[in-house]
Amino acid sequence: MDTNQFFSFDRMSLLVRKNLQENWRQIALSWAGIFGLLVIIALLVARASHYDGIQPEYYSSRSIANFLGWTTAVFSICGVYVASCSFKRMATPPGALSTLMTPASQFEKFALKWLAAVPVYILVFFVIAYLADWIRVYASYWMYDIEVRPVNVTKILFHPTDMGLVKGIAWRSLLYFLAMQSFFLLGSIVWPKNSALKTFVCMIAISFIYAWVGIWIASLLDMSDGDSHLYYGGPEFLNEDSVLYVVDVFTAIIAVINYWLTYRRFREAETISRW
Repeated sequence: MDTNQFFSFDRMSLLVRKNLQENWRQIALSWAGIFGLLVIIALLVARASHYDGIQPEYYSSRSIANFLGWTTAVFSICGVYVASCSFKRMATPPGALSTLMTPASQFEKFALKWLAAVPVYILVFFVIAYLADWIRVYASYWMYDIEVRPVNVTKILFHPTDMGLVKGIAWRSLLYFLAMQSFFLLGSIVWPKNSALKTFVCMIAISFIYAWVGIWIASLLDMSDGDSHLYYGGPEFLNEDSVLYVVDVFTAIIAVINYWLTYRRFREAETISRW
């Protein structure tokens, strides 16, 4: 008999099976909707990237760039929305009771939501975006008799781009996305009703506060009044590259903290609801 009350692979597998059996229609419709949206984007990109006299190679490069841009936007928007719906059932007493009374530990139920919203979402989106891109390839051939290149598999979501100071955008895009999405995952348990809207408004308010504090601190450090020797430029070791690494570490810490807060809030919900 398994007496582990924190995590069990057997209980976790049963929980995954139960979730798929109960929600497979909703899951299938959600992914079908995203795939349909990507197909529409692929067809529109194939059409909008063409004009009379365009060279085949330029048309291929142009359609790839357009498809990557729109795909990345859809990935980010759908990702935060999926995260904001993770604990949607907690919005009603029957749904909350059903979730909390499921024979599994709170960590296992949280892990299921996290896996669905983060790694599973990324992998499944990768697959359907790749399929949609091949529709762009065939549509370009059917409409204009032009053979275009498919998107490189490694670039379909987080393509490296020259963005000035932002180097290594490929993996940093993923890191920043996870940090942003973690706020919506936290918001889904804090505000089960209308979670996406409330989290978005809250993040805008926090961003304004951070911006105001940053401007205020910068004004305090700039005490020169024309004397440049009084200006504090920061420590020398914080050069262009090191600042990016500091931001990366800070971003990763934010994501981990938000995941931890989400789990803690989910555990508190069990006590509150049962009381």
